Amino acid sequence: LQDASDMIRTTCPQWHTAKPATLKRIACMAVKRAMQAGPDMSGVTQSTQTAGSYSESLSYANPAGDLYLTTSEKEALGGDGEAWAYDMAGGAAAAAALHALARHGVRVNVTAVIPTCENRISPTSMLPGDRITLFSGQTVEILNADAEGRLILADGLTWAIRREGCTHLVDIATLTGAVYAMLGYVTTGVMASDDGWYGCLTRAAGHSGERFWRMPDFPEYEDLIRSDYADVRNTSKDGCGAITAGLFLKHFTQGLPWLHLDIAGTADNNTGITWQHQTPGATGAAVSTLYY
Repeated sequence: LQDASDMIRTTCPQWHTAKPATLKRIACMAVKRAMQAGPDMSGVTQSTQTAGSYSESLSYANPAGDLYLTTSEKEALGGDGEAWAYDMAGGAAAAAALHALARHGVRVNVTAVIPTCENRISPTSMLPGDRITLFSGQTVEILNADAEGRLILADGLTWAIRREGCTHLVDIATLTGAVYAMLGYVTTGVMASDDGWYGCLTRAAGHSGERFWRMPDFPEYEDLIRSDYADVRNTSKDGCGAITAGLFLKHFTQGLPWLHLDIAGTADNNTGITWQHQTPGATGAAVSTLYY
């Protein structure tokens, strides 16, 4: 931003008396040039995020166009960037499970849909108050630019159904901070639209040893993401963040059997080792369960 400010002053010394339209044009050019030059991101790990089954896949979880940085993210920018790489864990887990199935020649029909994007501050970024239309044709009111992973997840679900003909759905993502506030770093939060499909998950977890906990999806929670200006809003009006994030995705499942796995608390163990076989860093959460 300082580079962009310097460019504005150099390009238009009389910037304080310039017409608004002129100043806006120069400002946009300055920001774009500063971005192309690139900030000093040494020490920050860039990663091409992948999503399997249907999974959040963002290179950078924040910032999301609104210049908002949490304290931990500011620390991450000055540190080794682990917080940025962490948000690819859902995509990595799904891709790893698919790779394991293929490598072992498991005769099962599985399709992985991998929505990917680079999420950075930009003059064209979405802003709180925007209303966008997703691939399904449904409209979303953007009220939190950091609730962005669910948007590409929604498009991934729609693609899987319409273009790939999938009949049973699983999405997996490091979706919400609310889930680890609720379940800590031991248990993955689950939302399920079908008891039989959820039963398949619990049987698979019996083989893998991983722990899952089913979150409620009572219709009363829908009021928290009801929008007056779109089909749905991308964040809760008042709490229940892990539940409402799952319910948001449910809008894009077209009534098919669906599982939502929020691994935000279990995908990384840098706060402490949970199980003896783990090492610091990524845990591979849900990979073995998806395999089984």
